[in-house]
Amino acid sequence: VEVEKLQEFLSQYTDIYPEGLVTGYFGNLTEKAVKRFQTKYAKDILKPWKLDKGTGVVGKTTIAKLNQLMSQDKKVTICHYPPGNPDARHTITISKSALEAHQALGATIGPCTDESEQDPDPEPDTIAPADITDFTAVAGDTEVELSWINPDDSDFEKVKIMRKVDAYPSGVTDTDSTEVYDGDEITHTDTGLTNGTAYYYKAFTYDEVPNHSAGAEVNATPAE
Repeated sequence: VEVEKLQEFLSQYTDIYPEGLVTGYFGNLTEKAVKRFQTKYAKDILKPWKLDKGTGVVGKTTIAKLNQLMSQDKKVTICHYPPGNPDARHTITISKSALEAHQALGATIGPCTDESEQDPDPEPDTIAPADITDFTAVAGDTEVELSWINPDDSDFEKVKIMRKVDAYPSGVTDTDSTEVYDGDEITHTDTGLTNGTAYYYKAFTYDEVPNHSAGAEVNATPAE
């Protein structure tokens, strides 16, 4: 019996092979799974050898039982709930003989409703959160104190503020500008500036994609 096929078949039975790993390597977990399988079908596998415990060895009677089940098993589609992580439910196809074990863990017959209703090819998110509001700049001695209000958009992640001398930054990739802030707070003090120099700030909100907003602008000139 090929190890991968053996593991794939046994993985349908959560009471026999709960790990469900299909690696092609016959290790300790696979051996334990074979022992459980042999014990479950002891009458056909162990009794002919006058054994009362599984051996983990895939011998003649074990192979015969595997082939019997593989040939007669009909397939059924279920919504599978992984033990300990029910939120990760997903649709799988299993052998009918494994259905009872899966149902004991909460599985339901048929595809998961949420999966079947999902758009198989959803449109990519290209819409950025709204810009910040009430963007203000208060100049001080070699510093500018910035403040603003973040948007209420559900996909809002953070604000990125760029700074430039004598002109507003064109965007977050403007190589002539300097990033002075990146976070989700509502204030930031830009320090180490030169008094008498006009500084232009542009704040961009963004989501996890990230999509960046058009930007909010403000300027200030530090002075003693």
